[in-house]
Amino acid sequence: MENTKTKRLVGVAAMAAIAFIISRFDFPIFPTVPFLKIDFSDIPIFFGMYVFGPVAGVFIAFIRSLLGYVVTGGEAGFPVGAIASFVASVSLTLPLYYFTVNKKLNLKTKLLAGLVASLVLAFMLTLSNYFFVLPAYLTVMGFDITELTGSVANYIIYFLVPFNLIKGALVSSLVYIVYERMATWLNKQRKRYFKDPIDQQPGASVSNS
Repeated sequence: MENTKTKRLVGVAAMAAIAFIISRFDFPIFPTVPFLKIDFSDIPIFFGMYVFGPVAGVFIAFIRSLLGYVVTGGEAGFPVGAIASFVASVSLTLPLYYFTVNKKLNLKTKLLAGLVASLVLAFMLTLSNYFFVLPAYLTVMGFDITELTGSVANYIIYFLVPFNLIKGALVSSLVYIVYERMATWLNKQRKRYFKDPIDQQPGASVSNS
């Protein structure tokens, strides 16, 4: 039991480190709002969640975001971006995890999982930006998004929501592309911590874990 716990902790730490490294390679897609950037750190977060469970996956996302805050110093010392990044990762990976371990994993399921995950991501980031991120940036750094987009509504409708839908679709697609190639290994690792009734090969369904 202790050996299993130790392996889980080491695995979580390793996935968090990988996620942090990947998060350093990001890129914008809208020149008007270059601070909206896509990275692929949610991929190792999802796989950590798949192998070790949803709580471990959330913890991986937290460590990744915490490391990002420690390295960059945040926004005038405040972890505004780190918090937003954490919310985004959890919002995207949890729906993907649910569909992957509870549904028959075929093309239809993957498309539905990507759609739901993207919508949840867009919804949660809209709420967090409206009630926390934008007010925090204005208070901490004196940054007013309306100077770039004309209004908060314009920012949300024309930039934030499309950005998160694009990000959700792109990351979800890559998650399942990589999953198809690593399914055998991932299932072998998962069996150390969960007792699924059947192998989670692509196209197979499993019980709730």
